[in-house]
Amino acid sequence: CAFHVAFPVQSFEETAMKITKVQTAFVEVPADEPLANGPQEKGAVRKLIGVHRARILVTGAAPISPDLVRWYMALGLDMVEVWGMTETGRLIADHLEPRQRDTRAFGRPRLPLQARVVDEQDQPVPSGTPGELVVRAEDDTPRRCFFAGYLDDKDATESAWRGNWFHTGDVVVADKTGMLYFVDRKKDIIRRSGE
Repeated sequence: CAFHVAFPVQSFEETAMKITKVQTAFVEVPADEPLANGPQEKGAVRKLIGVHRARILVTGAAPISPDLVRWYMALGLDMVEVWGMTETGRLIADHLEPRQRDTRAFGRPRLPLQARVVDEQDQPVPSGTPGELVVRAEDDTPRRCFFAGYLDDKDATESAWRGNWFHTGDVVVADKTGMLYFVDRKKDIIRRSGE
């Protein structure tokens, strides 16, 4: 049983208390809001843990601050950070021990997904150097199981697939073990009313 809830922060407690008998809940709350907005949101999170026995919080879409990760963990929630995009149809997750729960690490790619970090000329950068995350499938068909393309925008599709690597627009750092850490976005896109 799983469901997804999106709501404004002011109704967080009300919505959290309606969640019953659920194994997995996807709850959208701005990443740093519970700490920024104080006792009301903190109390709601505590009730979600206490009443509904939540134990794992899977985060994605934006990095969560290390302070907030430590706060959730102090309440008894384990954290799993993930990276993914609609276009790729895949996730990268920091779910294998030893994990790095408060570092913005989001995991290592697993086959058949390949990933690398590149500079502005699409050349790989050394470990520890920020660059754009690019991904592809590990076989003769790099686009295997990825999206077919942007609707009515072949140029944008081909631009995203430069050099047979899908350019995510996410700036990351890879360490020597291949662990990826979120740094920033090259650009943020806000869509309104389904545009």
